[in-house]
Amino acid sequence: MTLRAVKPASSLRQAPPPRTAFWAVSFVILAFSVALALLPPALVKIKPEMGLTTGQAGQLSRVLFAPFLVMVFAGSYASRFVPKGTIAAVGCAFLVAGCAAAGMCRDYSGLMAAAALLGMGSGLIEPTAPALIGGLWEGRKRTAAMNYSQVSFAAGSIGIPLGMAALIAAGGNWRAAFWAGAAVCSLSGLWMVASGTVHAGYEPPGKSERRAVLDGFALLLIAAMFAYVAAEVSVCYWLPSYFQQVLNAPDAMAAATNGVFWTGAIVGRLAAGYFSKTAGDVWLLRFSAVAGTLIMLLFWTLDTPATGMAATALIGLAFACIWPTILSYAGHVYGARLGQVFPWIIAAGAFGAAAGPVIGGGAAARFGQHAGFLVNPIFFALISLIVIAAPGREKWARPGA
Repeated sequence: MTLRAVKPASSLRQAPPPRTAFWAVSFVILAFSVALALLPPALVKIKPEMGLTTGQAGQLSRVLFAPFLVMVFAGSYASRFVPKGTIAAVGCAFLVAGCAAAGMCRDYSGLMAAAALLGMGSGLIEPTAPALIGGLWEGRKRTAAMNYSQVSFAAGSIGIPLGMAALIAAGGNWRAAFWAGAAVCSLSGLWMVASGTVHAGYEPPGKSERRAVLDGFALLLIAAMFAYVAAEVSVCYWLPSYFQQVLNAPDAMAAATNGVFWTGAIVGRLAAGYFSKTAGDVWLLRFSAVAGTLIMLLFWTLDTPATGMAATALIGLAFACIWPTILSYAGHVYGARLGQVFPWIIAAGAFGAAAGPVIGGGAAARFGQHAGFLVNPIFFALISLIVIAAPGREKWARPGA
């Protein structure tokens, strides 16, 4: 992986070199993914231990993403006055608290408190980490940097489900995984401080152009991000249950499904980073959206755990580049107003993350787990339509239009 900064980080105060900041922020993204990936596979054991219903399990997503949404806007506002690196480091502290709370909880109310803390930390990190990366690179190198940095998210999302599956198979306690997650999040925050990245990403007030960003192009990207994250979180949240209830897979195999999904995502993001040198954002998004729709429809027809696992890896491959490439596309169009539009797009993703599992779970409860999965290819078909329409609105959103 080779990246070269194409502009000096003149807006950064007491900040480290771009490569140093890139790796420190990537490790924060890893910790963020670890914290978020712990809950879905752990529910395989938490549900029977605490006597949770499927509805209560689905509500945990809402409890996590409501404070997430609040913190997305709070962190974005705070970035006018303090470095984004500092906000990301504070987010790591919330993740440590959330993982520790989950490790200590003994009932559903404690689990909800842990989910809320995880949501608060995630909400501080999710807009600031990509904004930091986006500020260091531009052009197609920004697309590559965005996708490469998100490989760490996929790595954490692989390791946790596979580790949880091994823990379950060995008869271990699911709480140990949350304590391990707390350790990873602690290290990420310490790295931000030790590397000096805690000082990166400061932009003096008034630097960005004061022009409204909620134009037609921004609204299309907001809708695309909502649909993408709704599908991603819904797929990851309900894959273990789908494999158990529809494909009759053993518990350990069901818990490992998210790891297979994110293995495909790592390959996809590395590929997107490489092909971004020759393919533009629009073509990457169009290919991924159409491929994701078709592969999820194929998955829906399968009836064995082995074929389901193969299709799960392909779904991850198709999903891979959409989140970072939407943000990169916004950065290319909005330029200096990048910090203004990011919170709205990421907030749409937060709404999607809260809505996706609830919509998918509701459809599964009403029509059955098998039929309920069809919600996800519908979300991706919507993304396909949006990325076809987006270039027609793009020119009106560019500075000077």
